Amino acid sequence: MMTIDKKTFESVVLSATSSTAHVFDMLQPHLEVTEQNLKSELFGTFDYASVEGLESIAIRLVCLRTYYEQIPHLDLVLTPTGFGVVSNENVVPASADRVKELRKQVKAAYDDAYDDAILAMLGTDWVKSVSGRIQTNSIYNTAHDLRSYACLPNAHRSDLLERLVQIAEAEEYIRRTISSEFFEVLLEGVRTKELSIEYRMLVHELKLAVAGWLHGNTNVLRMKLANIVNEMEKHIDDYPEYKNSEAYRVKHFEHYQNGKDDTTYFFG
Repeated sequence: MMTIDKKTFESVVLSATSSTAHVFDMLQPHLEVTEQNLKSELFGTFDYASVEGLESIAIRLVCLRTYYEQIPHLDLVLTPTGFGVVSNENVVPASADRVKELRKQVKAAYDDAYDDAILAMLGTDWVKSVSGRIQTNSIYNTAHDLRSYACLPNAHRSDLLERLVQIAEAEEYIRRTISSEFFEVLLEGVRTKELSIEYRMLVHELKLAVAGWLHGNTNVLRMKLANIVNEMEKHIDDYPEYKNSEAYRVKHFEHYQNGKDDTTYFFG
C-alpha cells in the first residue's frame, strides 16, 4: 500500500491546501479504498515501482479521485489558500457553482493522470493482464488521440469514454476492410510499442479515419480506408498479415473462366 501524508496530498491537490488538517483528516480514510478500486480497474497486480514515474502517477490518481468523490460530502469554504472545511456556523460554505467548477477541474486532472498511467504501462507486462487488455482494446487508448486526431484540443478521458461506442463502430468497419486478424496485429503492436515504421504510419492513418467517423463524416472513413488499402496493395509483401487474410482473398477471388473447349459453361 502506498503512503500518502498531508504534504503529499496537498502537493497533488493544491485547492485542498490548508493550515489545518481538517480536510486531509476527513479524506485520509478513503485513500486506501480508492487505491484498491484503482488496482481492480486499472493496475491489477502490476508493480508501480517497475516503471519509472508510475508510482508518482498512481499517487496523483488516488489523491485526485478521493478528493473528487468526497467533495460532495464536505462543507467547503473558499479561503485565501484554497478550499477548507466549514468549522463553525459563522462561515458560509462555498457556492454550488464554485464547488461544481472545482469538481470539474479535479476530474480533468484525474482524467489526465489516468491517461498518463496507461501510456506509462504500454510496452510492459501490464498489457498482458486482464486490466491491460481491457484498457487497450482500441487504437484510441487515451484522450491524447482525440486531441491529436479528432480536432478536440480540450478533450480529457471523460470525453473519450463518451465516444467509445462510436470508436468501436468505426473500428468494426476497419476490421471488415483490412481483416480482424490484421487489425489485432496492429492493436498488439500499439500495446507493446513494437510497430515497424510502415505499421506506425498505418495506425496513424487509421486514427485519422476514425476521426472522420467521430465527426459524423462516414465518407472520410471510407475514403481513408480505400486509400490505405490501395497503398497496401501496391506493397503487399510489406503487409503479410493482410496478404494472408480472408479480406484480401475475397478482394482477389478469381471467378472461373469458361474455355472455348469446355463441355459445360458456368454463368454468374
